[in-house]
Amino acid sequence: MPLLTLLLGCAVACVGQTSPDPGQPESPVSLERIWKRLQQPAVVLTERKPDFRGSVTEEIERPETVLEALRRALGSDVTAKQIPPGTITPPLITVDLLSIASLVKRQLSGALRARAERNARAEVEAALAEFCAAHDCSVLEQSLPREDGKQSTPEGVLTH
Repeated sequence: MPLLTLLLGCAVACVGQTSPDPGQPESPVSLERIWKRLQQPAVVLTERKPDFRGSVTEEIERPETVLEALRRALGSDVTAKQIPPGTITPPLITVDLLSIASLVKRQLSGALRARAERNARAEVEAALAEFCAAHDCSVLEQSLPREDGKQSTPEGVLTH
């Protein structure tokens, strides 16, 4: 089809041109040749056949229902069930290791946080005891009366 369109476009372009000068050689495009090609039937491309074919065939077994399994178990003699090769049996016990690991992580991080708090409190108490040993801390031990009659400590003062 694109070939026919190209040929038709060339024919239209050639018809629109003026006649050549007598001194110029004849154009290599011939209207007669283009007209003959347009009169010929179009070339029909046939579909290409594949080079090879492949197929997969497999028998699909319908899964056994609970009722069929119960009938089979009750109807047969009591023997050990043989598992056909290639069959994967479900596990008897499953363990979620991710939840166990996250629980252990939470416990460890809580214990580390508690230890860090204990160490920080001990460090603050040691620094306060060292400060009180070098300075007079008797004012810190006095309590100030509040408006409601109860005793309170001065603001920002720690007592132990």
